[in-house]
Amino acid sequence: MRYFLSGAIRNMLPIAVAISIPILFLGCGQLADPNQIIIAKYQDESIRRAKIKKVLREMTDEERPLIQSRDDLLKVLETYLDNRIKADVAKQLREAGSIEVPREYAARVYYSIHPEFINLDKVADPSAMNVSKADLAALQAEVEFGIDDELDKLYAEAAIQFKVREYIENRMGTITEEEFRQEYEVRKAGLVKYEIIEFDALRFSSVSQAADVRRRIDAGEDFGALLEAMFAVDRNSVQRSAFENNLTNPKFGRFWYTVTGCKQHENNIDKIAHGYDPLLGRKLVRKKIGQ
Repeated sequence: MRYFLSGAIRNMLPIAVAISIPILFLGCGQLADPNQIIIAKYQDESIRRAKIKKVLREMTDEERPLIQSRDDLLKVLETYLDNRIKADVAKQLREAGSIEVPREYAARVYYSIHPEFINLDKVADPSAMNVSKADLAALQAEVEFGIDDELDKLYAEAAIQFKVREYIENRMGTITEEEFRQEYEVRKAGLVKYEIIEFDALRFSSVSQAADVRRRIDAGEDFGALLEAMFAVDRNSVQRSAFENNLTNPKFGRFWYTVTGCKQHENNIDKIAHGYDPLLGRKLVRKKIGQ
C-alpha cells in the first residue's frame, strides 16, 4: 500500500513523526532574483523556487507532471516535502532496525520498469552488446544505482506504514469515515494500478533471416528457447519492452485501440488476451487483460 502525507494520514504524522520536522510555507517577499524566493522551510533549510525547478528538471518524462497553474507547482512542492519527510523517517527506523526491505524487492520493481536491463548484471563479455568494457561497467553501475533508488522508495513507504500501524495500535487517535472519504476523493485517481504488459520480440538484419526463423517456429521450435539462444549470441537481436495497459496514456493509447480493434471510449479489450505472434513476441500479452 502506498501512503501519501495528506488528509487523514498527514494529521496523524505530527504526533508520530513531524513534531521534530516542522514545515512552514512562507510569503514570497521582494527579491531581485525570483529563483531565490523562499517558498517553504524544512527543518532549518530554506526551500527556494530554484530547488523546485531543479526537482522538475531531474524528473523522468513519466514522473514530471503537467504544470499549468500555481496549484500544480504547489503539488510538486508538497510531494517533494512529503518525500523528504518519508526519507528522514525511513533513515531513523532503518538505523534502529525497526524496518527491513530486501534489496531483491527493489530489483523486481526496477526491472519491471526497465525490462531491457534484465540479466545485464550477468553479462561479462561487452562484445556481446557491441559496447566497450567501460560502457558495460557504466551500464551495470547505472542499474545498481537505479535499484538503490527503488530501495529507498520502498523503505520510505515501509516507514510510513510502520508509523501508521504504530499510531493505530497505540490508540493515539482515530480516523473518521469522513476523513477516509475525503482522502479517497483526493487520491482515487492515483490509486489505480494498471497492469504492466511485457513484450519479447526478435529483430532481424535481413528478410531472409526473419523468414528462416518463422519457418523454424512454424515447424514447432519453441519461441522462448529460440529467443534465449539468439539473446546469448547477440543481445541486440532481442527487444524487450513493457508499458501500462492504460487506454488513457497519450503515448500508447492509440496503440491499444489499434491492436484491439476497439473504438474510442470502448473499454473491453479482452479480445487480445493471450494473443500470440511468433515474430512480434512470445506472448502478445502474458496474462489476461481486464477492462
